[in-house]
Amino acid sequence: MSSTGQEAARRAASAAMSRRRICSHTTDYPLTPQRFQPGYEVHLSKPSLAVVHGAFGVGLALGAMLSRRS
Repeated sequence: MSSTGQEAARRAASAAMSRRRICSHTTDYPLTPQRFQPGYEVHLSKPSLAVVHGAFGVGLALGAMLSRRS
């Protein structure tokens, strides 16, 4: 695969991960009853929670990219 093709594949993977992150956030918070929601959001501010979700998404994307190299 050419470097241009690899870059396009990375961008597509990143976009897919962003969509998954948005879907999981929507499912975990507004659609899930309070008793089933994750508990850590009670202890974190909204900006901190955004950082947690962003870091999780980056970790998933990096893990997917690294596993494809192997």
